[in-house]
Amino acid sequence: MRLMDGCVAAITGPRWHDLRWLWIAAAGVVVGIALVTIVGWVTQPDPAHDAELGLELASAIARTQDGELLALRSVTDAEFEPLEWDRVHIFAPYSTPELIEQELGFGWAASADHSINMSDAIHLLVFVRNDAVVRFTELSRDFGNFAGPDLAGGYTPNEAVFAVVRASGQLTLRLAPG
Repeated sequence: MRLMDGCVAAITGPRWHDLRWLWIAAAGVVVGIALVTIVGWVTQPDPAHDAELGLELASAIARTQDGELLALRSVTDAEFEPLEWDRVHIFAPYSTPELIEQELGFGWAASADHSINMSDAIHLLVFVRNDAVVRFTELSRDFGNFAGPDLAGGYTPNEAVFAVVRASGQLTLRLAPG
């Protein structure tokens, strides 16, 4: 009888229970790929976040002498891929997502995806074009503390000009008189 079972198996091929380990391995691979895809999708940073822009801005501030003017447009135009924007909103430490969206005048999904609402160490710069965020970056206050009137609706490229003031070990960027 055993000889007959062996012959039948050889003719008809392996049975389901003989391939059980292969099906389990295949299911494991599918589940693994799905998890990696989902985690990657959920944790993918906002494409508008531009840490390099923050570094460029910090570098430009460091190169600017005391009393000189720094136009944000000069930094955004000097990028490898120039940034086109209508307004920039500069948010102070502890700005809440609600305050950010109120100031922008529209909902922004990434308004809570940064640490500004819990930290006094950074400013958030949000560049807007046609009522949509095109880029944003965080700037450490170690590189400069923005001071001056906060314009409702942000600053246009012509208005976003700041005087660099170095005094008592502090670096302040004051809105230049228009």
